[in-house]
Amino acid sequence: MIQVTPRERLLSIGLIIVLGAWGLYALAVRPACDRIHTLQRILPEKQAQLRQLQAQSAQYAMLRSELARQQTEVAPPGPDFQLLPFLETLVEQHKRTSSIPSPSFSKGWMPSARKARP
Repeated sequence: MIQVTPRERLLSIGLIIVLGAWGLYALAVRPACDRIHTLQRILPEKQAQLRQLQAQSAQYAMLRSELARQQTEVAPPGPDFQLLPFLETLVEQHKRTSSIPSPSFSKGWMPSARKARP
């Protein structure tokens, strides 16, 4: 067996401790510090994106509830619904009868037939 002097033993123990500390720094501390710096840079960007998405989500929810409200207000017409009497009552309710021109039958309001091209 090789005889090791106390000085050599102390030097080898010190070298093992230094290599262990360097390995710990290289494998754990330095990547953690790099990750912290990266996160400090990226987190404000992600928080701004989150605020923007929250605002868009609130707007979407508001539009969705508005659409649902409008769909409940506008019920589909029944089988006995007639459009012309409904429009006439709307015109009378809003007093728009003077702005609607009535067709003149004496002037021939029907569109003339187009001549076919040869």
